[in-house]
Amino acid sequence: MKITIQKLLFLIFCCITLQSFCQITIDKNDMPASGNTFVISIINNMHGLNPSVTGQNVIWDFSQLNLNTQTVDTFFSVYSTQYIPVAYNLVYSDPFDQAHLANVVTRSFNSTNPIPQIQITENFNFYKSSSSGYSLVGQGAKINGIPTAMKYDNAESFFKFPMQYGNTDSSVSKYGMTIPTIGYYGQTIKRVNLVDGYGTITTPYGTFDVMRVKSTIKTVDTIYLDTLHFGTHLNRPLETQYIWLGDNQGDPLLFISKINNNSSVRFKDSLSLTNTYNGIINNQSITIFPNPTTNILRITPDAEIRKVEVLNILGEIVLAKENSSSNIDISNLKKGIYLVRIYNKNGMSAHKFIKE
Repeated sequence: MKITIQKLLFLIFCCITLQSFCQITIDKNDMPASGNTFVISIINNMHGLNPSVTGQNVIWDFSQLNLNTQTVDTFFSVYSTQYIPVAYNLVYSDPFDQAHLANVVTRSFNSTNPIPQIQITENFNFYKSSSSGYSLVGQGAKINGIPTAMKYDNAESFFKFPMQYGNTDSSVSKYGMTIPTIGYYGQTIKRVNLVDGYGTITTPYGTFDVMRVKSTIKTVDTIYLDTLHFGTHLNRPLETQYIWLGDNQGDPLLFISKINNNSSVRFKDSLSLTNTYNGIINNQSITIFPNPTTNILRITPDAEIRKVEVLNILGEIVLAKENSSSNIDISNLKKGIYLVRIYNKNGMSAHKFIKE
C-alpha cells in the first residue's frame, strides 16, 4: 500500500493536532506525600497577571514572575510524633479520621484574625489524600499559646479525582471552639471548585502540562464574647483561588489568591540567590555531614565560608553566622527539618538536614 506525501503530511498534522488538545490526568499520585519538601517563591501582588484567561489547550506564560521572598513547604505523616505536636497527633491520627498528611502552614488559609484578644501562631494544616480526592480535614494552631485542634465537621474539598476539564464539586465545612475567659469562636467555610482549563504553563521553574482549578471560598466567622454577652456573624470578602497542577509535581506549580483588591502569588521554584552574593547554586562543591545530626553540622571543604544561614520549615532564618567556620553549632535548635544556605566566593550552596 502506497502512502503519498500529501497523505503522510495530513497524518502528521492530525497526530500533532490531537496531541496538542490532550489533557493530562491529575490524581492522588500528583499530590504531596509524607516527607516531601518544596521550595516556594512568593509574590505580594499580581504584577499585571491575568488569571481569568483559561479554557482548553491554553498556553499560560508567567515566565517573567519576579519573587519577593522564598519559603519551604514541608509535609509530614500525621503519625509523626517527632514533628507533629502531641495535641494534634491525638486528634488527627485517629484511623477513622483518615487524615494522612500534616503541613506546616506557609500559605494562608482563612488566617485573618477577627478578635484582637486572640493570638494565633504555629499553624498546621491536616489533609486527607485518597483515590477519590484531596481535602483539608482541619487545622491546628497555638491559640493564646495553647495548642488547639480545629477539626472540621466535614472536610474542605480541594480536588476530586480523577480530575477532568469541566468537573465541579463543592463542600461546606465548620468548626468551633470555646476560648477560656474570652468566649466562642468558629468558622463556616463554603468552597466551590471548577476545573476550568488545561494546557501548558511556563514559570521561572520551567514549562509543564497542567490542569487549572478555579475555587471560590466564602468564610463566615461566628463570635461570642463572654465579657459583653454578645455574639455575631462576620461575613468575610469572597476569596478566589486559581491553582495550576502538573503531573507528579506534589505542590501546585502556580497558586494565585485574590480577595477584593489584594492578591498573593506562590509558585513552585528552585532555590534563588540573594542579592548579597552573586554566583551559581552549586550543591556539588560543598557537602554537609553528619545528616541527621544532633549538635554539630560540619561543612566540607572549608572554602572561605562567608556566611551560613539556617532556615526552619516556615522559611524563617533561625541561625545566621558571618565569616563562619566549617563546624556549625546547632545544639540550640529544636528537632526537625532545616535548610542550610552556605555562601562562599563561588556563590551559594543549599542543603536540607535533619536535627535529631
